[in-house]
Amino acid sequence: MDDMVNIPIKVFSTLHPEGYQERFWHFVQASAMNHREAWEALEEERTAHGLPERYSSYESFRAARCASRGEKNDGN
Repeated sequence: MDDMVNIPIKVFSTLHPEGYQERFWHFVQASAMNHREAWEALEEERTAHGLPERYSSYESFRAARCASRGEKNDGN
């Protein structure tokens, strides 16, 4: 029999880009974290539940966020 893994839906939803963004904004708003702290908390939460990193660095997350909104990422 295969082992079962119990992953909360709020974490499981981060497998989809929209769910990832929603969870990111939850950390920003509910915890008063800055964007980097929220990204770190989200990646740590995913790892704690056995999910792989979605973004290897805050910079790659930021670039993807800007691209999804059609913005230019100038690094600032």
